[in-house]
Amino acid sequence: ESVDQLLELRWDPPSSMMLRISWLATGADPREIRLSMPTPHIVTPEGPGRSHYFWSCEPDEASERFARAVFGGEDRPMIEAVQQRMAGRTFWELNPLVIEGDRAAVRARRRLQKLRRSEQDSSISKASG
Repeated sequence: ESVDQLLELRWDPPSSMMLRISWLATGADPREIRLSMPTPHIVTPEGPGRSHYFWSCEPDEASERFARAVFGGEDRPMIEAVQQRMAGRTFWELNPLVIEGDRAAVRARRRLQKLRRSEQDSSISKASG
């Protein structure tokens, strides 16, 4: 059966994200969702080049199997490959080609940079005050 898939994403800086994947009959009104799967994600740095990535899913065997397959077979290998290819360089140092589909991710990166600068400025003010 053909279905439409909806993706909703909420990002709470610096490292919390809620991804909701929903499915409905092709062409159906978005209020007629058949199945919805919320998946919270939290990333916590351990040190340079190493982070802990926590995620969760519905507490049933089928949802967990699906989420593990997606994360283990798609997300994790992609995250690790990107980290390896970046070789310690920042996103902007790589002079990326940014396309329309990257708009939200670029906005998030810029927001995070702004938060970091604000935090650094606050630390400097406290140290010199």
